[in-house]
Amino acid sequence: MRSFKDIEHRVTKFNVNPRSEMRSKVFDEALEIQRNQKRTSTSDKHIWRTIMKSRKAKFSAAAVLVLATYLCLQIPKNLVAPTYALQDTIEAYNSIRTLHVKAFNTIGGRKLSSESWVEVDEDGKRARFRIQLDWFCTDKPLGPATFVHDGDESHTWMPNLNLCFRRSGKSVLTDALLQLTRSDVDPRIVCEKLRQQAERGEIILDVNEPDQKNEPIVLVVTYPAESRSANWKKVLYIDQATRLVKKEEKFEMRGGQYQHERTTEFFDYNQQIDPEMFNLAPELPENVIVIDQSDQEVGLAQGDMTDEEITNELISQVLQAFIAKDFNKVGQLYLGVPGFFIEKLLSGNVFKKLISVGPVHRDPDPDSNLIICSCKLIFEIGGQYYETDMKVYVVPVSGQPGRWMICRIFGNSKPALDEIIQEE
Repeated sequence: MRSFKDIEHRVTKFNVNPRSEMRSKVFDEALEIQRNQKRTSTSDKHIWRTIMKSRKAKFSAAAVLVLATYLCLQIPKNLVAPTYALQDTIEAYNSIRTLHVKAFNTIGGRKLSSESWVEVDEDGKRARFRIQLDWFCTDKPLGPATFVHDGDESHTWMPNLNLCFRRSGKSVLTDALLQLTRSDVDPRIVCEKLRQQAERGEIILDVNEPDQKNEPIVLVVTYPAESRSANWKKVLYIDQATRLVKKEEKFEMRGGQYQHERTTEFFDYNQQIDPEMFNLAPELPENVIVIDQSDQEVGLAQGDMTDEEITNELISQVLQAFIAKDFNKVGQLYLGVPGFFIEKLLSGNVFKKLISVGPVHRDPDPDSNLIICSCKLIFEIGGQYYETDMKVYVVPVSGQPGRWMICRIFGNSKPALDEIIQEE
């Protein structure tokens, strides 16, 4: 019997020139295997061993192997499935219950950093958490803020204002904040979304798995030209050994270049968190003003209105309440905060006239479910009139299905022209 070396040498001498039908068939089969990411089963291996017992089959199989290898080399690289799969990372998170997160945002030209300690349940949802950040509201700095959910109640503590908002169950404020920062603090949820989006063809996924094991796998996510997120890009860095996400970056195309929007870094997987991190009571001063929002109805009921219609109606009612100086009404539609809080934020600014409302559009950020409406207003500040271009962010109210609220107002002001002020 000839040695395998001899067989291999003879195979290399073959001039394989299959008929076009055969070449097409093998090519199609190779593509199908790549697309479905089929894995060789035990029974497949048994079949291969059985075939190789026949001398004639050895030569035939070797020839087909040469042909298949040649044809596979002709397949465009973007059709070849990488060895890494998102499912690897999703499965790696099955045993993760705690993590420590740091995030850096660029919102409206402002830098916003936050730090979180999170416990998640078996489904990857936040069970208990603590978030600390410097908070802006209607572009006014409010100083540090701490959001704590202990599993039963949520607290929002703003020491500069000596205010603490308390709510049973989920916090309207905290969920709105997470939407504004476009944050999914559990990377398993992020990867599960990517897997589903890839299956539906909603994203373009480019995977770079380096040979050096100490370097991370890099997933670059972009979006089709027809997508609302066509100008966005997301980059995930995944540890090759643990399959856990180390860092996520997000960028938006502006002026022909990708501009930084957010960086999220993940630390201390499965490291025990001190239970006191989820107990805010010892940190509150004795004279703190505590506002219980547990039974408060927030926002506006959508009813039969479309998302665009509820957005316009919500903004219309808020502006009417501003004119009437009904700050309790404004607060009920804006994050559910009390009227005196809204009045404090305005700092004497007086709404004078609405110039225009619209258009309304979905936030292009791929991780956001916010709706954005543009408005142009005239405000009076200290006797001077200002024209303000505003973006009003609207979101469903957490824990109150069918209701929507304003969660953020961002504006740029300039002195108003006399003709604009005098127009009816």
